[in-house]
Amino acid sequence: MMRRLVFLLGLEIFLVLVLAIADSQLNAMGINPRDSLKKQSKSACGTGKIYSISETIRYYHTSAVIIPEKADPLEMAYRFFELNRGYFPMKNVRRELVMAEKEADRLKFKQVYKKVSVDAGATVWFDSTGELDRFELTYYEIYRLSTIPRVNSATAVRIALKDLNFPPEAKVEGPEGPAIFSSQSFYGNGTGKFYLVWSLKVLILETEGPPSEWVYYVNALDGSIAHKRPERAVR
Repeated sequence: MMRRLVFLLGLEIFLVLVLAIADSQLNAMGINPRDSLKKQSKSACGTGKIYSISETIRYYHTSAVIIPEKADPLEMAYRFFELNRGYFPMKNVRRELVMAEKEADRLKFKQVYKKVSVDAGATVWFDSTGELDRFELTYYEIYRLSTIPRVNSATAVRIALKDLNFPPEAKVEGPEGPAIFSSQSFYGNGTGKFYLVWSLKVLILETEGPPSEWVYYVNALDGSIAHKRPERAVR
């Protein structure tokens, strides 16, 4: 009887140690082991809509459009979207579109979702007199996408290198992010799915021939490869 109790106690301690080791390994990968697999798989991507609008402002919905008074270019661009908010999906344009680049005849904006950069945005052009001329807008209306990564950047690099069978001569650029990309970003058509990803490039130095380069987008929520593509050979 005593031997049986000692055996069971030893087995219980062994199982506790195994679970503790597995728990620490998952944490090292940036994945919370206390989250259920069902919860992780459901939240690995978000849903929503993709809006793409490109118009010359003076022709946009004819006389229904309100043109803001001439002012600072940034203020004019924001006011245009605010005064005509019924035609656009943004709820708070000044928070969701952040100026990323300024040129003599245009302003470029980057979309932001919960303080995370999005692979979408807008460009607004001005004519020679400083008046609004035209615009292009790509906007992601995102639902149910976590912006807190469960997979860290170091793990994302290891996932990409593992997919390439750990090439001995490889240089990694990045990763950058995390940022939000859509299926449209990857395939050119929108299915309304959005991903929080780490993006990185892997340059593989070949012993014979020119080196090759791969671009990876690793899902920062579940560690899956959201997309990968080969770049042209570097000569």
